[in-house]
Amino acid sequence: MSLVTAAVASMPLPAAAQGTSGDKEEPEFIWPVAGQEAGDSILFKPQQYLDGRLNFADLYIAAPYGTPVLAPADGVFYHPCVSVRWQEQGMMSFGTDEDKTWNEQIASVVEGGNYDVPDNYVSMTVGIKLADGRKVYISGLNGDMVIRDGEKISKGDTLGYVAYWEPAIDRPHIEVSVSNKDTTPGDSMTPFGLETTFVPAGDIVIPDSLTVEQAREDFRALMDVLEAEYPPLYDVISPQELAEYDSLTVYRDLASPVSYKDFYLLVQRTTSVIHDSHLLVMTPYDFSSDNLMVPNLLPGKIGDSLIVTRVQAGKGLEKYVGRRIVSIDGRPAQDIIDYVRRYMVGRYDGLNESYPDLRMSEVWNYFYGYEAYYEGKRESVLEFSDGEVYRDEWVPPRRAASVYPMPNIDMARYSHLFRYRDLPYSFEMLNDSTLYFGLSSFQLTKVQRDALRDSIAGYVDVPYMIMDLRDNPGGDAYFLSEMLTWFINRPTVPLGGYSHVKTRGPLMHSWNYAPDQIVFPEYVEVEGKPGYYLIPDDAGVLYPDSTLNYRGRLYILTDETSCSAATIFPSVLVRNRRAVTVGRETMSGYHYLTAMKYNEVRLPNSKIILHVPLVMEVFDEAVTPRTPAGRGLMPDYPVPATYEEYFTATEDFILNRALELIAQGQYLGQDWFAELDAGPDARGGMRILYAAAAVILLAGAVLALFRRRR
Repeated sequence: MSLVTAAVASMPLPAAAQGTSGDKEEPEFIWPVAGQEAGDSILFKPQQYLDGRLNFADLYIAAPYGTPVLAPADGVFYHPCVSVRWQEQGMMSFGTDEDKTWNEQIASVVEGGNYDVPDNYVSMTVGIKLADGRKVYISGLNGDMVIRDGEKISKGDTLGYVAYWEPAIDRPHIEVSVSNKDTTPGDSMTPFGLETTFVPAGDIVIPDSLTVEQAREDFRALMDVLEAEYPPLYDVISPQELAEYDSLTVYRDLASPVSYKDFYLLVQRTTSVIHDSHLLVMTPYDFSSDNLMVPNLLPGKIGDSLIVTRVQAGKGLEKYVGRRIVSIDGRPAQDIIDYVRRYMVGRYDGLNESYPDLRMSEVWNYFYGYEAYYEGKRESVLEFSDGEVYRDEWVPPRRAASVYPMPNIDMARYSHLFRYRDLPYSFEMLNDSTLYFGLSSFQLTKVQRDALRDSIAGYVDVPYMIMDLRDNPGGDAYFLSEMLTWFINRPTVPLGGYSHVKTRGPLMHSWNYAPDQIVFPEYVEVEGKPGYYLIPDDAGVLYPDSTLNYRGRLYILTDETSCSAATIFPSVLVRNRRAVTVGRETMSGYHYLTAMKYNEVRLPNSKIILHVPLVMEVFDEAVTPRTPAGRGLMPDYPVPATYEEYFTATEDFILNRALELIAQGQYLGQDWFAELDAGPDARGGMRILYAAAAVILLAGAVLALFRRRR
């Protein structure tokens, strides 16, 4: 690993970022590195490229290892933690024990090994909350002090000692950043009395409108990036469909000057058509106004029908709940459903159906559109299947304080979450032979992992286990791998996984990579296949843990809230004939995920920023009736979603179905993979997808273009 020098990595700064001259006031902060003057040993400033990534707001300062680091201002400690740099510009933090020194806590994290940087880059991050609400963060520290959240700290006090933080820098250093009171990234230079290179995001001029030429240029830039850089584009939309959509959009919708809001919605609809939970519009837009109105009858999709799911309470409208709607404002219900499904913004991938079904059941305004809700629609006309027509006069939100039926903690949909109030997992013997094991996350501390292992060791001989992975966002890739070894009963099948990118670089319209950077130099061409590939050298086969291995039948509960590692875990077990799944399709895809690296695309005229995934992590290419193309992991035993489950039920239908299967002796069915596994071409690569699992859990942190821990 070599040091990326500022001279090589920096790019010309915009005029607004060159700093100002004149009389200097007394600096607000003192320089954080003992023995240095303000401005000494800066490696990177805001608006310079670090390892090809744009450093938006932070200072990187070099100093000899072990140099004391001082509090730059008075304040109180704010969420200190052991941390590591994670991918692009994210941070992975670990649970802290405030009774132990930082070095003891760092050592504990290193012992766990659940990160993907060299051990010496595991360090501490300290936040200091100032009296005016700003926060100063310093990363890359160690020390033998004990620091507690909320304790006072004075300017000049020792916070810790210089260690390492950014893996692309191979000399000791710290990172300093400032967060404004409103959590937006702040200027990390001016408070130290330095001429600043920081350019606030708000200084980027957003136009009120775009000319036809500007709109078409931006839209063309977006389409060019998707076609040249987004790997699974034609797995979710055909070239013909994309060409038709492209043509219609450019020449119909962009035939006259367009407002920024309308162009923003066009960009959002375009990315929504290409369903990927990590293909996102990063630039926020506030659609709220003083004209907000809400209907009295709230529609939602259940099964194949559009029905009234809830009504405004206290108005005698309860009789309409459950009624099937055939049209709204004269538009057929099926047309509305099809439109919403195509353009719905949400966290799902490919051809997934379960997650959009959930969202379409509960978000009524999808069926009226942005304009209806945010621009003051006053009424709607609903026609029901029995011929009745209801003219709904909308009301201001303050007059719609509650709905019927009102969600409550007695509903099974919510009550099972309370099992995780004290720990991220729970165990319960449901009867003499059946264990319930609920896991809310794969992101556990070392202490929690050890305790979980000990708990499972006490249940290895229970004949039946129901593992609940609903409402699980995924988590630690290494723990996922470890936990799989507790349940597999033979070496896993090698599947031939690989990573795929469309281009090695440079990237187009990129805000986070240098204009001439080769982003994927290690990827190679494969004869007869488009793009570039990274194929692992080994099979990535997992072996059962010889000291802990569950022996009974395993039934895993999944649904549209099972994401990332909570998709990968049951996928590996299903693929190896070691478990069955009960419930519904998982949120994440079975065959591949997009992860690892992203192009932050800034459109040239609108300045809209998009987050475009660059790496396609392929787990298994086997398309079978059990693993249909483009879908999440499908259940062995489906439990269709119902109105009752989403809105009223106090009983857990999916759990009940698993208990029925156990009582009936139903378990593994037809082996759809037998012929594939008997072939000579099986190759492994599960490790790639394990890495992607951890990336996806932290997508919220990685996606934060401007800052990630505020």
